[in-house]
Amino acid sequence: MKSILSDLYEGKIFPAEQYSPRSKEYRKIHQRNYKHYDNFIETLKVRTAINNLSKS
Repeated sequence: MKSILSDLYEGKIFPAEQYSPRSKEYRKIHQRNYKHYDNFIETLKVRTAINNLSKS
């Protein structure tokens, strides 16, 4: 038991990132959320570029 806790603490294992549900509902929700994430990142890139141009 101690080694599992140590591995978790030291970042050697990370169950939350390794777990991948297989249900269709989960995949649908994940894809929708990932699309929102992509849109957010793109918005940040555009706004950063605009801010950088206005500072020049």
